[in-house]
Amino acid sequence: MTIKDKSQVLGPGGVALAFPGDEHGVENAGDTKASYYIIKYQSRAGLPGGPVAAGKGSYMVDWKDLVAEKTDRGERRNLFDRPGALFRRLELHATTLNAGQVSHAPHVHRQEEIILLRSGEVQMQIGESFYKAGPGDLVFLASGVKHALKNMGAGACEYFALQWE
Repeated sequence: MTIKDKSQVLGPGGVALAFPGDEHGVENAGDTKASYYIIKYQSRAGLPGGPVAAGKGSYMVDWKDLVAEKTDRGERRNLFDRPGALFRRLELHATTLNAGQVSHAPHVHRQEEIILLRSGEVQMQIGESFYKAGPGDLVFLASGVKHALKNMGAGACEYFALQWE
């Protein structure tokens, strides 16, 4: 991954955040197929300019460089929690959830959220409905909608959770 004049090899689970105006590109540095996700967003209000001025611009990190914090249900890896180019707050973390565990009791929050499954088989509760999801699936959770995630597999599952406001 290259952003502006910085390049870094990102393995599976690596994350890059490129801010508007930062030239960026992706090249497969390996000899096997590589998959990646691009999430683009646009604001009706325009760019506030705050995060770049505050020194919190584009960002890259490889999965192996993330610190795993043990939890009572598995592990959590914090990637970033900072202002975004179009948001007051942009937060991304990765959760490893042990077999049979629930992420948390069904709850709601003001922020919208995207869940991206890295591995495992889960059941997502969204409102009063339940959905199965697996590796590569992306789930959008609207603001104010009750939700929870349960690991339905025999082993751990891993997922990214992205929130913004």
